[in-house]
Amino acid sequence: FELIDPDVGRFKFPEIVDQSGEYEIKVSSPGFDDVVASTIIPAEIQGLSVEVISEIDDFEKTVQIRFNDSSNDEDFYHLLVVTSSDGVNLSTSDFSSTSEILLESGSGGFDFGGEENIIYNRAIFTDHLFDGGIAEIDINVRLDDFSQTYVQLVKSSQDYHFFHSSYWALEDSGGPFSQPVQVYTNVENGLGLFAGYTFTLVEIE
Repeated sequence: FELIDPDVGRFKFPEIVDQSGEYEIKVSSPGFDDVVASTIIPAEIQGLSVEVISEIDDFEKTVQIRFNDSSNDEDFYHLLVVTSSDGVNLSTSDFSSTSEILLESGSGGFDFGGEENIIYNRAIFTDHLFDGGIAEIDINVRLDDFSQTYVQLVKSSQDYHFFHSSYWALEDSGGPFSQPVQVYTNVENGLGLFAGYTFTLVEIE
């Protein structure tokens, strides 16, 4: 591991893991219990296609996203729209949904187009309604001639999904009568998150 921020003790693994499967990390130090965490990096997304299906005005378009969901396990997804003006640096962009479907989070259902499930301009959902089938989601996006716009579909481990869901619940909590929210951790004898994901990036033509 490479130490990239000594003030907070942040390390970075020097390579991107390019194979799906189960991974474990263990940190040992004399006189302390081992700190252990494991997670799964899911297989890459299959059959992702992105197509403009209608025009709302000169800039805003309705885009249909289709992809194949695996039938064996519960899958966890994040959906983002990202733009780039130089072909290198990416930034997230707002979008809304026209799909009249209910997507499930770990804590229950919510409207895909509502603010409840969009954190950092991303929609977080599981495959509850299309398990093992073809998912179709329509979103409204703004396009222009000065930048490239992409759909980024992330397929994450359960740990990654639970962390984001609990973090959003923490951000959304408040008031004198609110219940305390524990941010999800999967580290034994410690705190933190060890999680993985795979993603596919498709340009909106």
